[in-house]
Amino acid sequence: MKMISTSKSIMENLIFTPRCSKIGGGFSMERSKGTMSDCINCNSSIAVSTSISVSSNNPKGITLYRYSPENVPPEILKNIFVGRDDLFEKTFKDLETAGKNKTPRFYLIVGSRGIGKSHFLIMLYYRIKQELSSLYIPIKFAEEEYSVYRASDFFLRVLQERNEDISGILSLTDEDEILGASLDRLKEIAKKENKTYLIFVENLHEVFRQFDAKEVQKLRSIFQKYDFFSVIASSPIIFPGVAESEEPFYNFFRIQHLRELTIDEIKILLKKIAEIEGNIEFLENFKKCEPRIEGISHLTGGSPRLIIFFYELITRDNFDDMERVFFKILDEHTPYYQEIFQLLTGQRRLIFDAVISSESPITPKQISEKTRVDASVVITQLRRLEKDGYVLSRPSGRETYYEVRERLFRLWRDMRQPLGRNRISVFLDFLKLWYTSEEQKELFEKKFYLLGSGNKEVLKDLCYYVEVLPDEYKTKALLNLIPKIIKFEEWEEADHDIQKLKESASKSTDSDLKAKSLILESLSNYKHDKTALETFKKTLNFDTKDYSDLLDSGNVTIYKKLLKAFDKILDLNPEDEYALSRKGNALIILERYEEATEVLDSILDLNPEDEYALLRKGYVLNHLERYEEAVEVFTKLLNLNPENEYALSGKGHTLFSLERYEEAIEMFVKVKNITSNESFKFESTLELIEAYLSLDQVAGAIAEIESIKSKISDQTPNLIEKFLDVCWEIVFKELRTGNLGSGRKYINAIFDLEHLLTKEIFEASMINFFKTAIDSGELEILKISIGEISELKVDDYLGLLKPIIKAVEIIETKDVQKYYKLQVEEKEIVADLVRKISKSEDLLP
Repeated sequence: MKMISTSKSIMENLIFTPRCSKIGGGFSMERSKGTMSDCINCNSSIAVSTSISVSSNNPKGITLYRYSPENVPPEILKNIFVGRDDLFEKTFKDLETAGKNKTPRFYLIVGSRGIGKSHFLIMLYYRIKQELSSLYIPIKFAEEEYSVYRASDFFLRVLQERNEDISGILSLTDEDEILGASLDRLKEIAKKENKTYLIFVENLHEVFRQFDAKEVQKLRSIFQKYDFFSVIASSPIIFPGVAESEEPFYNFFRIQHLRELTIDEIKILLKKIAEIEGNIEFLENFKKCEPRIEGISHLTGGSPRLIIFFYELITRDNFDDMERVFFKILDEHTPYYQEIFQLLTGQRRLIFDAVISSESPITPKQISEKTRVDASVVITQLRRLEKDGYVLSRPSGRETYYEVRERLFRLWRDMRQPLGRNRISVFLDFLKLWYTSEEQKELFEKKFYLLGSGNKEVLKDLCYYVEVLPDEYKTKALLNLIPKIIKFEEWEEADHDIQKLKESASKSTDSDLKAKSLILESLSNYKHDKTALETFKKTLNFDTKDYSDLLDSGNVTIYKKLLKAFDKILDLNPEDEYALSRKGNALIILERYEEATEVLDSILDLNPEDEYALLRKGYVLNHLERYEEAVEVFTKLLNLNPENEYALSGKGHTLFSLERYEEAIEMFVKVKNITSNESFKFESTLELIEAYLSLDQVAGAIAEIESIKSKISDQTPNLIEKFLDVCWEIVFKELRTGNLGSGRKYINAIFDLEHLLTKEIFEASMINFFKTAIDSGELEILKISIGEISELKVDDYLGLLKPIIKAVEIIETKDVQKYYKLQVEEKEIVADLVRKISKSEDLLP
């Protein structure tokens, strides 16, 4: 998605300067406040201009400033003022009413760096000057007021902004006399003009930091005593001077949080900037840019300053530039984020760090477990953090999830972690969101080509890129990359990527893939045994030039080479239990269960009490449907270790297959009581529920469902899916026996969990329930279920159920004319459903 604008883009002036001798071409550029940054095209350290000069295609020659909006013409500021209208109008109307009534107002506008506080204040300042000049004397302080550190300085600045002669006041020597004289002069002006001062103060936290406690108290007393001062201030944070109960300005300001822009508002802003700049190509190709806009917005949040900063990156295709700029942004936020942590103390800092460190929104219960702080304390502190603007709450069903208000904060925190794979998760997020799937594939292939040319330096990048590849590319990429990593003996990376390959293989029915992953795992397992490793490599003809041939050869060849490899090791040592174990695993993966039992028997001949071999043999016999033998093996293992939870579970499964449900229940109850693994306990409870339902003991099943319902949101998707399946089964049984309240209750419980699964999986679970109801011919169950889902107003699913709804209507009304209001293909589906439900041909069209 490469789109280079023909005009000099806004971002050129942010990144390039003519002072760098390596940058060709020259263009004029106004200099404003700047920061030090690396030049994109060279290693020179240069001052980055914060102005945005529009190209020569723009006849107005307008300059935008990211840090100094007061230098931008008001009409341009108004044009790019996006997403703030409601708050702006509400504040303006309140000030208008207050001005007419001569009632002071004190506002504090709070928002993260770059969120648009200065823009908001300068827009409000212009509007007040234009429309409320009969009520107010608007005074705008500079963004940084380094010389204001006493109450007298504050009011002298007001007089200076009025261009009043203050030489007489400054000739006084006593500080209290200077303050008194300043206030007298301001009072005289206000009375004469019959107006109120409206003072605009940016970075109030910095102003208060310059004051000592005595001067802060003076300022508060003056605002209480005199009714002709109103203040509109801003701050990036809720700071102690306004948040702590012992401070003079506690609860003094009306705090308004400036929210992030939504994705739609970001798109509007970018279009407006492109229109001002005259970037026609960007506007014409805007649709192509939208995926990147949405991705980077999700990653960094809706900060207008960052959106402008990324404006040119959206039209560029140089990864090295983007990586440097992205991490530079995070690094430059360090002082700001460190200050926030310093302002929070004790438990509040601990809880806030838990929220930031979480990769997804987190519940109070999860925070309590992570921090070892009592849940009630966590909830209290979270409410305070939310009130002060640090976190946001997201109610979902019966749970409330919390996340940091400023998403870039979490990414910065991630970057500050120790080195290692955990450190790069922020960069992986960036890669996933910035590039399309095709571009991710191209990045990998480009770097892989360089690696094949002998450039080992790109190996690190490839390990990043392979992480973010779409599933349809990732497996093949891993199969190509892992042998290269092993060749360079980068074993930590090899182990990590082999594990990723195994995860893909476990979800696949491709036996060839399972074999390949096992080959690579075996190579890695012998990395510390050089002799065995060399034997293994030679056996597999492991060389990068012909390894691809090995991977691309047919299944039979793969199997022969795989088993030959283990047999070669066993030729060296026939009693190598590790090689026997790996060979047994390979045969199980390849579903050659009879041969696997022979290998497992060989292991058990060497060690009759090998619990792992006994366990796998029990599972293999289960697969072979030799259930009685499997029970004997699991029983033998449990005689050796009565608390082997996997043996208990395996025996429970086998007994279930034998329809010995009472005994299966006994096994699953033991697993529940023994295991410390929360996920395994949850899974065993679900199996216990299935056994109860097989015995039609619905009360027992419901009791178990209720015992785990509160923990469902913490489980893996496959367990959540299984949970929903048993809930649907309970719904069916309860509705069939006339327990309508209970049936409806569990339909509601199911839909409360909808957000935890993909739409496709949730729909499949629901449709399976309706298939069961249709096959049973239970019309009442269908009617009640559809009615309850309709009450929940989940229109998406009602659309999916439309053919069933039509079939029920036809059966109830016995009106076959309803068929002829349906589409032809829909009519056939509905007719088939009518036949299945009614068990009759009478109501067919």
